[in-house]
Amino acid sequence: MTGRGPVGGPALGPLTRAESHQGLPAAPLTAFPECSHSGPLWRAAKGSPWWYCNCGSCRFDLDASHGTCYLGTDELVAVLETIGPEIADGVVASVYLDARRLHRWKRSRPLKAADLTDRRAVGRGVTNELATMTPYTIPRARARALHAAECRAVSYRSRFDTGDSHRAVAHFGPAGLAGRRSDSGVAIGPDLRVRLEEECGVVVAGPPSLDGLTVME
Repeated sequence: MTGRGPVGGPALGPLTRAESHQGLPAAPLTAFPECSHSGPLWRAAKGSPWWYCNCGSCRFDLDASHGTCYLGTDELVAVLETIGPEIADGVVASVYLDARRLHRWKRSRPLKAADLTDRRAVGRGVTNELATMTPYTIPRARARALHAAECRAVSYRSRFDTGDSHRAVAHFGPAGLAGRRSDSGVAIGPDLRVRLEEECGVVVAGPPSLDGLTVME
Protein backbone atom coordinates (compact mmCIF):
# COMPACT_ATOMS: atom_id res chain seq x y z
CA MET A 1 0.00 0.00 0.00
CA THR A 2 1.25 3.49 -0.77
CA GLY A 3 0.22 6.64 1.00
CA ARG A 4 -0.03 7.24 4.70
CA GLY A 5 -3.42 7.48 6.35
CA PRO A 6 -6.47 5.17 6.19
CA VAL A 7 -7.96 3.98 2.92
CA GLY A 8 -9.19 7.06 1.10
CA GLY A 9 -7.24 9.39 3.42
CA PRO A 10 -4.38 11.77 2.69
CA ALA A 11 -1.06 10.42 1.44
CA LEU A 12 1.41 10.91 4.28
CA GLY A 13 3.64 7.84 4.08
CA PRO A 14 3.25 4.07 4.66
CA LEU A 15 0.93 2.75 7.36
CA THR A 16 2.03 0.33 10.04
CA ARG A 17 0.01 -2.67 11.18
CA ALA A 18 -0.52 -0.94 14.53
CA GLU A 19 -2.58 1.80 12.86
CA SER A 20 -6.13 1.69 11.55
CA HIS A 21 -6.36 1.06 7.81
CA GLN A 22 -10.06 1.90 7.60
CA GLY A 23 -10.72 5.32 6.19
CA LEU A 24 -13.37 7.60 4.80
CA PRO A 25 -14.93 6.80 1.41
CA ALA A 26 -12.81 8.26 -1.36
CA ALA A 27 -15.44 7.97 -4.09
CA PRO A 28 -19.19 7.29 -4.47
CA LEU A 29 -19.91 3.75 -3.31
CA THR A 30 -21.75 2.55 -6.39
CA ALA A 31 -21.92 -1.14 -7.36
CA PHE A 32 -21.19 -2.20 -3.79
CA PRO A 33 -21.48 -5.98 -3.20
CA GLU A 34 -24.90 -6.95 -1.85
CA CYS A 35 -26.54 -9.81 -0.01
CA SER A 36 -30.18 -10.65 0.59
CA HIS A 37 -31.83 -11.53 3.91
CA SER A 38 -35.07 -13.44 3.40
CA GLY A 39 -35.75 -14.57 6.97
CA PRO A 40 -37.13 -12.54 9.87
CA LEU A 41 -35.01 -9.85 11.49
CA TRP A 42 -34.79 -9.51 15.26
CA ARG A 43 -34.34 -6.66 17.70
CA ALA A 44 -33.97 -6.69 21.48
CA ALA A 45 -34.95 -3.38 23.04
CA LYS A 46 -36.07 -1.77 26.28
CA GLY A 47 -38.42 0.72 24.64
CA SER A 48 -39.86 1.20 21.17
CA PRO A 49 -38.00 -1.37 19.02
CA TRP A 50 -38.50 0.24 15.62
CA TRP A 51 -36.68 3.48 16.34
CA TYR A 52 -34.50 4.92 13.55
CA CYS A 53 -31.66 6.73 15.27
CA ASN A 54 -29.80 9.74 13.86
CA CYS A 55 -28.27 11.15 17.05
CA GLY A 56 -24.80 9.84 16.20
CA SER A 57 -24.45 7.56 19.22
CA CYS A 58 -24.64 4.35 17.14
CA ARG A 59 -22.29 2.97 14.49
CA PHE A 60 -24.15 3.60 11.23
CA ASP A 61 -26.43 6.49 12.21
CA LEU A 62 -27.50 8.76 9.38
CA ASP A 63 -28.19 12.48 9.59
CA ALA A 64 -31.12 14.91 9.43
CA SER A 65 -34.40 13.29 8.34
CA HIS A 66 -32.90 9.82 7.94
CA GLY A 67 -32.05 7.27 10.62
CA THR A 68 -30.89 3.71 11.26
CA CYS A 69 -32.49 0.77 13.07
CA TYR A 70 -30.16 -1.99 14.31
CA LEU A 71 -31.27 -5.62 14.01
CA GLY A 72 -29.91 -9.16 13.80
CA THR A 73 -30.56 -12.12 11.54
CA ASP A 74 -31.16 -14.33 14.57
CA GLU A 75 -32.25 -13.84 18.16
CA LEU A 76 -28.78 -14.10 19.69
CA VAL A 77 -27.30 -11.42 17.44
CA ALA A 78 -30.09 -9.08 18.51
CA VAL A 79 -29.50 -9.85 22.19
CA LEU A 80 -25.71 -9.56 21.96
CA GLU A 81 -26.00 -6.23 20.14
CA THR A 82 -27.94 -4.72 23.04
CA ILE A 83 -26.20 -6.33 26.04
CA GLY A 84 -22.67 -6.53 24.60
CA PRO A 85 -21.27 -3.58 26.57
CA GLU A 86 -22.65 -5.12 29.77
CA ILE A 87 -20.84 -8.47 29.42
CA ALA A 88 -17.78 -8.68 31.67
CA ASP A 89 -15.52 -11.76 31.79
CA GLY A 90 -18.21 -13.90 30.18
CA VAL A 91 -20.93 -12.94 32.67
CA VAL A 92 -23.96 -10.70 32.26
CA ALA A 93 -26.40 -9.75 35.00
CA SER A 94 -29.94 -11.04 34.46
CA VAL A 95 -31.35 -7.54 35.03
CA TYR A 96 -30.06 -6.48 31.60
CA LEU A 97 -32.05 -9.25 29.94
CA ASP A 98 -35.09 -8.72 32.17
CA ALA A 99 -35.30 -5.09 31.05
CA ARG A 100 -35.54 -5.96 27.34
CA ARG A 101 -38.01 -7.68 25.05
CA LEU A 102 -37.32 -9.55 21.82
CA HIS A 103 -39.16 -8.39 18.69
CA ARG A 104 -39.43 -10.06 15.29
CA TRP A 105 -39.80 -8.27 11.96
CA LYS A 106 -41.18 -10.81 9.51
CA ARG A 107 -40.73 -9.18 6.12
CA SER A 108 -42.90 -9.94 3.10
CA ARG A 109 -39.91 -9.75 0.75
CA PRO A 110 -36.13 -10.24 1.08
CA LEU A 111 -34.09 -7.28 2.24
CA LYS A 112 -31.11 -6.36 0.07
CA ALA A 113 -28.17 -4.94 1.97
CA ALA A 114 -24.65 -3.72 1.28
CA ASP A 115 -22.50 -6.65 2.41
CA LEU A 116 -19.46 -5.61 4.44
CA THR A 117 -18.50 -9.30 4.82
CA ASP A 118 -18.18 -9.91 1.07
CA ARG A 119 -14.52 -10.18 0.01
CA ARG A 120 -15.20 -7.79 -2.85
CA ALA A 121 -15.81 -5.06 -0.24
CA VAL A 122 -12.04 -4.92 0.24
CA GLY A 123 -11.78 -3.37 -3.20
CA ARG A 124 -14.26 -0.72 -2.11
CA GLY A 125 -11.99 0.40 0.74
CA VAL A 126 -13.65 -1.64 3.51
CA THR A 127 -11.90 -3.59 6.27
CA ASN A 128 -13.33 -5.48 9.23
CA GLU A 129 -12.42 -2.47 11.38
CA LEU A 130 -15.52 -0.73 10.06
CA ALA A 131 -17.70 -2.98 12.26
CA THR A 132 -15.58 -2.61 15.41
CA MET A 133 -13.81 0.75 15.40
CA THR A 134 -14.58 3.66 17.68
CA PRO A 135 -15.44 6.48 17.55
CA TYR A 136 -18.10 6.21 14.85
CA THR A 137 -16.99 9.04 12.57
CA ILE A 138 -15.77 6.80 9.74
CA PRO A 139 -18.57 4.18 9.96
CA ARG A 140 -21.17 6.96 9.87
CA ALA A 141 -19.48 8.52 6.82
CA ARG A 142 -19.56 5.13 5.10
CA ALA A 143 -23.24 4.73 5.99
CA ARG A 144 -24.02 8.14 4.48
CA ALA A 145 -22.16 7.21 1.29
CA LEU A 146 -24.00 3.89 1.00
CA HIS A 147 -27.34 5.56 1.67
CA ALA A 148 -26.55 8.15 -1.02
CA ALA A 149 -25.88 5.23 -3.39
CA GLU A 150 -29.46 4.02 -2.67
CA CYS A 151 -28.49 1.14 -0.35
CA ARG A 152 -31.35 0.34 2.01
CA ALA A 153 -29.32 -1.48 4.65
CA VAL A 154 -25.87 -2.63 5.71
CA SER A 155 -25.10 -6.25 6.62
CA TYR A 156 -22.05 -6.75 8.84
CA ARG A 157 -20.50 -8.88 11.58
CA SER A 158 -21.72 -7.77 14.97
CA ARG A 159 -19.03 -6.25 17.15
CA PHE A 160 -20.19 -8.45 20.04
CA ASP A 161 -20.81 -11.74 18.19
CA THR A 162 -17.72 -13.69 17.15
CA GLY A 163 -19.74 -16.33 15.30
CA ASP A 164 -19.68 -16.52 11.50
CA SER A 165 -23.18 -17.73 10.64
CA HIS A 166 -25.35 -14.71 11.44
CA ARG A 167 -25.17 -10.98 10.81
CA ALA A 168 -26.12 -7.64 12.27
CA VAL A 169 -28.21 -5.45 9.97
CA ALA A 170 -28.39 -1.66 10.00
CA HIS A 171 -31.60 -0.71 8.21
CA PHE A 172 -32.07 2.82 6.86
CA GLY A 173 -35.35 4.70 7.00
CA PRO A 174 -37.02 7.97 7.99
CA ALA A 175 -35.73 9.19 11.37
CA GLY A 176 -37.85 8.47 14.42
CA LEU A 177 -40.41 5.81 15.22
CA ALA A 178 -41.53 3.53 12.40
CA GLY A 179 -44.91 1.82 12.31
CA ARG A 180 -45.51 -1.38 14.26
CA ARG A 181 -43.90 -4.42 12.66
CA SER A 182 -44.57 -7.00 15.34
CA ASP A 183 -46.60 -7.53 18.46
CA SER A 184 -45.40 -6.27 21.83
CA GLY A 185 -42.48 -8.69 21.77
CA VAL A 186 -41.58 -11.51 24.13
CA ALA A 187 -39.40 -11.73 27.19
CA ILE A 188 -35.86 -13.01 26.77
CA GLY A 189 -36.77 -16.29 28.39
CA PRO A 190 -34.98 -19.38 29.70
CA ASP A 191 -34.47 -21.06 26.31
CA LEU A 192 -32.62 -18.07 24.88
CA ARG A 193 -30.60 -17.67 28.08
CA VAL A 194 -29.51 -21.29 27.78
CA ARG A 195 -28.50 -20.67 24.16
CA LEU A 196 -26.56 -17.62 25.29
CA GLU A 197 -24.51 -19.82 27.61
CA GLU A 198 -24.19 -22.88 25.36
CA GLU A 199 -23.47 -21.07 22.07
CA CYS A 200 -21.68 -17.96 23.32
CA GLY A 201 -20.25 -19.04 26.67
CA VAL A 202 -21.99 -16.12 28.40
CA VAL A 203 -23.34 -16.94 31.86
CA VAL A 204 -26.45 -15.11 33.03
CA ALA A 205 -26.04 -14.24 36.70
CA GLY A 206 -29.08 -13.69 38.87
CA PRO A 207 -29.28 -11.24 41.75
CA PRO A 208 -27.18 -12.17 44.81
CA SER A 209 -28.87 -13.91 47.71
CA LEU A 210 -29.20 -12.19 51.07
CA ASP A 211 -26.66 -14.67 52.48
CA GLY A 212 -24.08 -13.32 50.06
CA LEU A 213 -24.56 -9.69 51.05
CA THR A 214 -22.90 -7.73 53.80
CA VAL A 215 -25.44 -5.64 55.66
CA MET A 216 -24.08 -2.27 56.77
CA GLU A 217 -25.56 -0.53 59.77
